[in-house]
Amino acid sequence: MGGCVAPSPVSMTNAADPLWNPWANDHRVLDLYRRRCRLEADEMTCAAQAAEILAERVRPGETLLDAGCGGGYYYWSFRKRAVPVKYHGLDYTPEMIELARAELRPAAGLPLDRFTLGSIENLDLEYDNILWVKCQHILLTPGMHDVGGHRVVSSATVGHAVPVGAGEQSE
Repeated sequence: MGGCVAPSPVSMTNAADPLWNPWANDHRVLDLYRRRCRLEADEMTCAAQAAEILAERVRPGETLLDAGCGGGYYYWSFRKRAVPVKYHGLDYTPEMIELARAELRPAAGLPLDRFTLGSIENLDLEYDNILWVKCQHILLTPGMHDVGGHRVVSSATVGHAVPVGAGEQSE
């Protein structure tokens, strides 16, 4: 299968400016994300739906990039449903990547390199699938779409877009 391109580990020059980044400045959000990483908060409906959508479409061993992963807690939804993907997280906020590496990664037994600080616009590695959840610049109506040569499943009810199967055409 062709691949979606994704970033290599990057420096702080490819990170969100903490002066305007709400995820870096809101301690309540950081606490909620920390509880999600620890499985101390209820599973989000959109995380469950994304896992269910992908479970029907991915093949064992394919890679998944969770773009805008926050603390990486969507990983638990994939694991709970035995979705056979090799999970990778990408976020533009240093505090979120630090959270993923400190909280979720050791609990899940994932290697350190599975969480990368960076932006999706600077992709240079390949992944089979990319998950974008609540990315504010993507506005799609529910259904199947072709976005950059990737089949994207979107649901306005939960505000997520899930590119599945690089290079496949929309139906």
